[in-house]
Amino acid sequence: CSPWVGAGGAGLGALDFRARIMNMEPPLYGGILSGVFTAVVLFLVVRLVCFHWSRVMTLWENWPTRSGYNSALAVKFFTFDTIAHLFPILFMALLNWPIMSRFAPSNEPSIVDALTIQASSVFLTWYLCYAGMWFVTQYRWQSRAQEIAERTGSEDGRPDFNHEEQAARPVYRNTQDSRAWVNLQTLYALVLAPVCPLAPVLFYLWLMNRLHWEKIAMIYLYRRPHPQAAPGGGFWAETFQILTVVSLATQIPLILFCTNGLDFWFPSLTLEERWGMFATLEILVAGLASFLIARGLRFREESSKEITYV
Repeated sequence: CSPWVGAGGAGLGALDFRARIMNMEPPLYGGILSGVFTAVVLFLVVRLVCFHWSRVMTLWENWPTRSGYNSALAVKFFTFDTIAHLFPILFMALLNWPIMSRFAPSNEPSIVDALTIQASSVFLTWYLCYAGMWFVTQYRWQSRAQEIAERTGSEDGRPDFNHEEQAARPVYRNTQDSRAWVNLQTLYALVLAPVCPLAPVLFYLWLMNRLHWEKIAMIYLYRRPHPQAAPGGGFWAETFQILTVVSLATQIPLILFCTNGLDFWFPSLTLEERWGMFATLEILVAGLASFLIARGLRFREESSKEITYV
């Protein structure tokens, strides 16, 4: 339980720092500074601590196949990223209580403004830092590809796919790193899109760039993997269902309690009626989640019956 407590505690600690800095700096600068601090804290806790223990726990589970190990590890990565980044936003949106100081995390006139500044600052900090790291990786890949072309004597730079050359290449091992970054950006693009409007566009640009360069790396630098057919969409098919449910459960309280749209269109709507709508809609979301889980279990049973061994 310590990694889960660490992920949630890191979010609360970052919110407490936000509450303190917002009472010393103007709202915009204080919000951006606290968002950058939150991004650094979550990076240290999630990427260095939680991901390490995710690998330890997955090795302890003793999966018999590499695909099962990768799937279980990806689920843990996704869960830690989701908890660490979604929990502070939900705490600000629903409770906004003082944590260790006497100040609340949000000190702006509108809670939506506070959520937007916090989520956008965290996401942009991660995005810009990773963009710099990714640029260095692209430069290294390009230099290595040029060295391989010079060593093999390829004038046009085309890769050599003979068995000896392929056997000498290293195995591609950036799968889990790529999946972890996709998890994080998908979370902001789908779940937190109302308070982080730049996330979908930046996520699309990042994904297209990443696919292009990883395709180049798989052709020129790493050993080509053997294609394997998998039933259904695998991890991502289940992940997008989870994100759909989480996005609905998150955006319902944001719309009911944090925005001014209901006050404009329904000025006579009371707080008790909002709580009633919140409970009803969340029950419907829970019903949708149970339906998706049941359908996924049935699909797994049918897929396991259709598998034949030669």
